[in-house]
Amino acid sequence: MIYQQTWQVRTAKPAMRLRPKKTPSSGALKSWLDATKIDTVVLGDVDRHLQLKVRDRRTDIIHPSEMARADWCARATYLRMTGHSAEETPERLRSMLIFGEGHDIHHKWQRWFREMGILFGRWVCLACGRDEMAEIGDIPVRGCPHQVDGKHLWDYREVPLEDPVRKIAGHSDGLIFPAGKNYLVEIKSVGPGTIRKLVLAPEDTTDEHLSTQFGRISHMLGDHYRQLQIYMRLTQSTSRPVKRGLGLYENKADQQIKEFAVEYDERSTEDLFAMAADISWSIDKGRDVLCNQKVGGCAQCSRYEVT
Repeated sequence: MIYQQTWQVRTAKPAMRLRPKKTPSSGALKSWLDATKIDTVVLGDVDRHLQLKVRDRRTDIIHPSEMARADWCARATYLRMTGHSAEETPERLRSMLIFGEGHDIHHKWQRWFREMGILFGRWVCLACGRDEMAEIGDIPVRGCPHQVDGKHLWDYREVPLEDPVRKIAGHSDGLIFPAGKNYLVEIKSVGPGTIRKLVLAPEDTTDEHLSTQFGRISHMLGDHYRQLQIYMRLTQSTSRPVKRGLGLYENKADQQIKEFAVEYDERSTEDLFAMAADISWSIDKGRDVLCNQKVGGCAQCSRYEVT
């Protein structure tokens, strides 16, 4: 059984609630200018390129990945969604390399599921832009007007899910149907930090030793479990509701694999969706949201520039 923390959004008293003030992105601008001063052959250029990629991420929605965090800060989400700028986090290049590695692992598994003929989701033709939500076996092979041979160039865009009322939106890594049973899939590349949390290893345990402890993992990390439950809940209002989830863990060190099948539990996300509803309501009404992690603000919401 996974422990679910109870959440509470603490909004200010009516007299104290103010409409949010949007501030210029001075922190982001400073980071951009600093990056231009990096004296390297190519790393400085890569760093600047990654800054642009980070800004492509939607800021007007609540992401399931942030909802799933054990320390989800309602105010940080609210400030981001209302246009406030945050200080750039350090080691952006390293963070993006980690993210990129995880992205590549997703593509690998999705390719295998596609080859097996058990993958459902959104497909977009790279040549003509045709958009389909379907099983791999139901998307048309031919009919592309921009290809000489008429064959579509289908690119898998995962499973888009949303709750417009609560302003939640995201993409599950995939929906598969082995033996005719639907499973929503979350694929995670697991490193020493995650292993340390799951096997309760001492803080002084070396990364090398932690990598050998992957086999001891017996359950999903709480954040990953909640994220999978959030996605399953979002499917309940679609034409293909899913009651089963599958967490796939791949060890970064040696590519060992573990899978964890979980049943949909609506109760596990009640507090998270209530918190999202409160944030959405506050934005629509122009009300402020206080930090639910620490009086006066936590590290997450303190990063934002608020005047």
